[in-house]
Amino acid sequence: GDAGRGRRIQRAATCGLIETYQACRSDFQYQATCNPRRCLTVPSEVEGDSCDNKDADLVVFVGDELVSTASSKKYVVVDRLGQGTFGQVFKVKTEQEEIFAVKIIRNKPAYTNQALVENMILSLLKQEENGTLLKYYECFSHKSHLCFITEHLAVNLYELLRQNHFRGLSLNLIRVIMRQCLD
Repeated sequence: GDAGRGRRIQRAATCGLIETYQACRSDFQYQATCNPRRCLTVPSEVEGDSCDNKDADLVVFVGDELVSTASSKKYVVVDRLGQGTFGQVFKVKTEQEEIFAVKIIRNKPAYTNQALVENMILSLLKQEENGTLLKYYECFSHKSHLCFITEHLAVNLYELLRQNHFRGLSLNLIRVIMRQCLD
């Protein structure tokens, strides 16, 4: 009835917004490159001549391209996954629409040196191919920042605890998580 027709019109006007607008204005041409770029880094202000903010984090926008100096693969930034002491983590995709996570290390010698040790450990674990907890693919430098490409995982433990209002986890859930870690 009328409710079904209303939903179809709403869907056409939202999911098919570009087509709807083009039907109304024949001279309209949509170009994704004209979209404003959303900054994912906080704070977003660049310091001096670099691409970094005051915390030595690379200032990253949706659509930024990170090109691996090791494999020549191109990774396009999709969204921010989190931030920590050593840097930021973003969801990225390749030209083949494969989804990965990239950890971009802060541009400070102490963090870079520690990240190089982490890279060595991850590389050794990758060679063992023993089903480690995190699939590690590659490491490369981008605008003086080390970048680690890993598999994109679901929610992290902190986020799980936060969503549970920091009440802890049931013993059954802890057993499931530990089995996954030990398998």
